[in-house]
Amino acid sequence: MRMLNKLVSYVRARKIRGQVELMHGSDYEVKIKSEISAYKNVVNVADLPKIHGYWANNFVLPLIAPFGFINDKEFFQRYIQLAARHTGTRQCRVIALGSGNCELEVSLAEGFQALGIDNVTIECTDINPYMLDRARVLAADKCVA
Repeated sequence: MRMLNKLVSYVRARKIRGQVELMHGSDYEVKIKSEISAYKNVVNVADLPKIHGYWANNFVLPLIAPFGFINDKEFFQRYIQLAARHTGTRQCRVIALGSGNCELEVSLAEGFQALGIDNVTIECTDINPYMLDRARVLAADKCVA
């Protein structure tokens, strides 16, 4: 919770200083079209520049390691599993924002299926319909659709 409060304070401070700018009207439409076009045919969105690994290992991992996680999948798996247990027989609904091709979400669903957890529904969302089409195929191929 302390880390979340730090993040919120940081964002608020940047907004107050005018460094956070919202896009309006046609600028926003151009950005959305550009984003959709850029990822229309990108199957492996995890093929990131080398700097990502450096940044993740040196800056992100030290933030999450004290909580017992070494990656985002472990984080989501643990807390979705706890939520699913808490809901009992009711459906535990999770929404994934900006999920792209849904590799993480499909992997999580496979893990829950393997553990016999059958009351989790993960709803993937993304602005890019091409990525969501690939996600549907992936989920069907892995029998978690």
